[in-house]
Parts: sequence; C-alpha cells; structure tokens
Amino acid sequence: MKVGIYQTPFLRYGSFQEQINKMRFHQFEAMDFQELDAYGSKLYTLSPSAFEATLKDYGRIAWEGGVEISQVHGPYSYPQLDNTPELVAKKLELTYRAIEGTALLGCRKMVIHPLFPHSSHDLSHAEETWEANLTFLQKVCDRAGEYGVLICLENMPSLRFSLATVPEVLRVVKALNHPQLRVCLDTGHCAVFEYSPGKAVRQIGGEMLGALHVHDNNGREDQHKLPYDGIIDWADFARALREVNFSGVLSLETGYKKNLPEHLHEAYLHYAHETVAYIRELVRQSK
Repeated sequence: MKVGIYQTPFLRYGSFQEQINKMRFHQFEAMDFQELDAYGSKLYTLSPSAFEATLKDYGRIAWEGGVEISQVHGPYSYPQLDNTPELVAKKLELTYRAIEGTALLGCRKMVIHPLFPHSSHDLSHAEETWEANLTFLQKVCDRAGEYGVLICLENMPSLRFSLATVPEVLRVVKALNHPQLRVCLDTGHCAVFEYSPGKAVRQIGGEMLGALHVHDNNGREDQHKLPYDGIIDWADFARALREVNFSGVLSLETGYKKNLPEHLHEAYLHYAHETVAYIRELVRQSK
C-alpha cells in the first residue's frame, strides 16, 4: 500500500519535474494529478499533438522520479452546475479529454464528481438527477473502456444533493454495473454527513472501492484537514481497509495555507507524510 498526496501543495515549486523531486524528497510514493480538474486548465487549450506530448512527458518524469501517478481528478465546474444541454456537453467533452490524458500519463484511474443537473440543492429533482447521471456515466465509462481507464465516482459534501452520500453513490455504481466504474471514497465528505468512513469502506467492499481521498474535518464543513485534526476515527478506518483487503493508495487530499513561509510548508509536508504513513501502519497491524 503506497502513501500518496494530491498535487496542489506542490504547485508552488514550479515545473512538474520540481514538483516530483519535492514529492519524493518528502517520501510520497504516489500522486493524485490535479491539472485536468479545472475547465480552464491550460492543458485543455493545447492542440491534440501538444496535449499528447505534454502528458506523456509528465508521465515519464513521474516514473523516472519514482512517483506513481495513481489517480487523476477529472474536470468539474465551480460552482457545480450542469443544468443545460450545453453545459452537460462541455463536461462530457472535457471528461473525454481527461480520460485520454489519464491514459497518456500512464495512469489507470480517474476520479469524477456526479453530474449536477439541478445544482447541489436538488432534493426535489432526485429522480431527474438519477437518470441524468446514469446516462452521463454510461457514456463516460464506455469511453474510459477504450483507454483502459477505471472511473471512480466520488461521494460529495453537499447536504442537499441527492447523490452525495456513499450509499447513493454505491447505488448508482451498482445500478449501472459497468466494468469501468467504481467508487472513490472521500473520507472528509463522509464526515460532513456524520457517516463513518470505516462503515463506508465496509459497505462499499474491496471489489468496488477504486480510490481514496483522505482528509478530516469538524463534522460540519468540508475543511480538508490532515487526519487527526477532526472527528474521524482513523483506527476504525484502517481496520476496515484491512478487512476488505484494500491494496490501493492512501491518497491525501488535504488543504494547506498558501501563505505559509517555505520552512513551515516543508514541515507541513513532512508531517502530512508521517500522518498518512502512520495510518498505513495501522492498516498493516489491524486485526
């Protein structure tokens, strides 16, 4: 089981090569690649040939630097709203490109958010949201299959969104029953619903658990704090991962303070690694 982290805290270091160097210096073994998650990403402005060359180069740099690009975060708008045919078409087009980009990076997993056809406050339109997501995900997964990419659908922190919770995300995945579709369990998003991540792991099961976003909060807000800075029972989470024989990446998705002085940011990254490495040890030792 590898210790991973999302790319964002390393963007301050400049080039992708420098980011990889810094990631390895802090002993992270895997990366959640973030440069395809924004609609306005410069990667989406590249010509097809430049897009291919750039992402292949990123993949080579990561491999040579000893960092696995274990998962890619797919594109989503902010605020999340897919309420017109044009917006759905745009999200589908960019998701297709991100799938191609994932494969070019040498990665085989892409995390995506559900479609939000009635915004994040859609409880009176739950059935329409359900149907729209099944249609969207069928297309996405069919395309992903052409590239050998596994789509991992993430649970959300939106309290009034009908497909936010782990049980609802799992229901979608099981209903579609597509070989390219799994669940991305976001621990912090669970906590916003006062839903135990350990319970969620056991509910999803090892076969359906495709990826993790590991972070903590106060049980009310999606704060992206480091483990042990919030309410989550990490010992139970570790036991659950062992029970389902999870062998993927413990991938941190933790927030950070952009204005931290350099030496404090270095200390933060060291502490972040030590924290998730400790959880890995709990997984190994759980009985």
